Amino acid sequence: GIYAVKVKVGTTWYLGMAVHWP
Repeated sequence: GIYAVKVKVGTTWYLGMAVHWP
């Protein structure tokens, strides 16, 4: 399914999306 992830870029965190296939 689709779930939210935190992605760190440099020193800043961004909220992103990732897809996980079981």
